[in-house]
Amino acid sequence: MKNENGNALFLILIAVALFAALSYALTTSGRGSGGIDREQAEIASAQIFNYSAAMHNTHQRLKIASGYDQVHLNFVAENAAGTCYSGATTYTCRSIGMFNSETGLVPPDIEKLFDTAVSDNRSATWISARVTDGTNDYGTSAPDTFVAYRSLRDEICAAINQKATGSSAIPAVVTGTDAQGQAANHLQTDDTATAIGTAPNLSYEIPTDNSCYDFGGANLFVTILETN
Repeated sequence: MKNENGNALFLILIAVALFAALSYALTTSGRGSGGIDREQAEIASAQIFNYSAAMHNTHQRLKIASGYDQVHLNFVAENAAGTCYSGATTYTCRSIGMFNSETGLVPPDIEKLFDTAVSDNRSATWISARVTDGTNDYGTSAPDTFVAYRSLRDEICAAINQKATGSSAIPAVVTGTDAQGQAANHLQTDDTATAIGTAPNLSYEIPTDNSCYDFGGANLFVTILETN
């Protein structure tokens, strides 16, 4: 009986030690140094997919149930005479920020997932521009709206693509030209947002929605919020 009790205590101590080691590994994975293992990358990719789903749900609720014409990646309150964007073209509309206090959605906490070699102070980017899969438009030829989570670690990007496409390869975002241009702004890691600016003659090829791409050496998770 004593031996059995001693063995049980020994197994409990091993379990406690393993749990502590796992907790430490998950904590340190967010500190921006070195790589992360496959399990940690899987956990991070699941967090990104879950947050993306919450963002889509909030966007749809504000557009359909609340009747906003456009939802921006910022904290701006409801504006019945706001500025909306279709690419670089502006028009007056009813707009709101996705992280306004009435929406219930908080900004994504993704800077812990950054690749510190390429990360900047931008955690996400909102873009209105024409998007194709390389052959066809996702909607019509009118500008679509997408969000890109920025500068993700290679391991996380690969885990995302394994789930989304069945391949861990990280393809490049291809930019093209389109007369409608783009509008864009950035969500910062300090939970502030830059002003929306416009640029002419830009379009994007995104072969698979909700996937991760290399954009000039930085990995972006791209999710299309709205097709037009």
